[in-house]
Amino acid sequence: MFFSKKRPGSKKRKKNRHLKIHDTLSISPENISEGSRFKGYDDYIVQDLVIKPYNIRFRMQRWQTPSGEYITGKLPEHIKGHYNINLVGYILHQYYHADVTQPLIFEQLLELGIDISSGQVNRIINENKDIFHAEKVGGVLKHGFNPKMVIISDDAGQFNSFP
Repeated sequence: MFFSKKRPGSKKRKKNRHLKIHDTLSISPENISEGSRFKGYDDYIVQDLVIKPYNIRFRMQRWQTPSGEYITGKLPEHIKGHYNINLVGYILHQYYHADVTQPLIFEQLLELGIDISSGQVNRIINENKDIFHAEKVGGVLKHGFNPKMVIISDDAGQFNSFP
């Protein structure tokens, strides 16, 4: 019987070829003897996740025209309140995808240094989310469990349901 010295699937793509590098640190070896010549680098990439508060102050300029009227700079179109899209997306992902409860999301945000109230977390999760709530009404709540439904399975494991 033929045995390969390499395990199956060992020829794989380089996983870090397309990674964006955020920081590069050069590390010199200890005790470089005199007369040694530099011959390049051996790269070693470490992936990390940075979750930290990132607050932006928008300073809208105010000008007074010669007629006494004030004009003020406008916020960018994508700004829809005091919480940016990345923070709102994180909250929604935690709640809808990772099944993290609102109190735990609130506690986590406070620990990270985000200045937010539990009511605001609730509003981010629930307000203007009609599309998510429509799925619940039209899906599981409407068709999920019917006490009159009979479920039969055969020996082959085939799932059959009869109303």
